[in-house]
Amino acid sequence: MLCTLLQTGFRKSEVALPDGESFRPGRLSRASLTWFVHGSYHAALSPALAASLSPGDAAVVVPPPSKADPFGLKFSSTPIYLPYDRDHVCNAAAHLAALEVRFPCSDRAPPSRSSPSTVAPVHSATAKPIGFSRRASLVC
Repeated sequence: MLCTLLQTGFRKSEVALPDGESFRPGRLSRASLTWFVHGSYHAALSPALAASLSPGDAAVVVPPPSKADPFGLKFSSTPIYLPYDRDHVCNAAAHLAALEVRFPCSDRAPPSRSSPSTVAPVHSATAKPIGFSRRASLVC
């Protein structure tokens, strides 16, 4: 998660829940993440697809609403492409791929178009949390 923060500029408040607060639509979730692999978009990353990641592939994150864009009208409409580089120690795409393989989300909808903004809705009413720390979690 720290590598993703470093490469996207997200603030802690955009990716972590304060103690005692529950997840709600509008938070960053696994529905905000898609993959651009070998020229096509994928809603989820299978272990086989993760093993085939190479330069030119990318994790695609649709930003959540933020302090600077509380209604998600400016930045949430512009996906962030995180290029894959297995040799970089803090490569967000590589770490997100490892997370996808370790904690798969099988109920994400397949891409409906080639646009990542339609593949990865930011507001998921059926999001399920998977925590990797007490204060920060990434949900399906």
